[in-house]
Amino acid sequence: MSLAVFTAIITWLVVTVSGDISHNPNPYFVTDKNGVPQGQVVIQGSLKYAWEEDEEGFTVLPSINRTYYYAIQDSTTGDLVATSLPIRKKVNGVLVGKSPLSVGIKRREQPNDKVKKQKCGDFCNDQKGHRRKLRNLVSTTGKLKNLMVLFKFSDHTSRSLPTVSEIMTLMNHPGDGVNIVHDKLAPTGSVRYVIMSRT
Repeated sequence: MSLAVFTAIITWLVVTVSGDISHNPNPYFVTDKNGVPQGQVVIQGSLKYAWEEDEEGFTVLPSINRTYYYAIQDSTTGDLVATSLPIRKKVNGVLVGKSPLSVGIKRREQPNDKVKKQKCGDFCNDQKGHRRKLRNLVSTTGKLKNLMVLFKFSDHTSRSLPTVSEIMTLMNHPGDGVNIVHDKLAPTGSVRYVIMSRT
């Protein structure tokens, strides 16, 4: 695969990921503070607000020590808080532990709308009549360092790898900002240029 094709793929990924992103629909296993499996949880919701649920649809929250507990809405703050009831897990296909229903916990417990909007922040605010596509997760001053993970496909064993200098050009070449003249290694613009031109 040429660097030009690789640039096009990376550019497509940046443009795609910079837009709306779907959460992982697959459940995953969580463990308690001792590494003991607690069961499966799944992410629900959207970019505006997302939460985790157990297999039965009860909202769950991790504690500081990583153990997951069922969640309820706090009557004072309107936010979700963890109860003292740990989530149930299946043993031989049977759920073990006290049912959240037995202590008055409802399925799909949510914070109130005010809290949801606060958590969403700038992402949910209109800007010049247009919905923002990107959420400000960091300060707008200073430097943001990103981890770049390079990989080589298993069927590309005979292909030569780009040099460090070539990768730096592909990821960081600024272009001239006027005529958009790009390096030959990044004819459609570096990843940096694509991101900067979309913000």
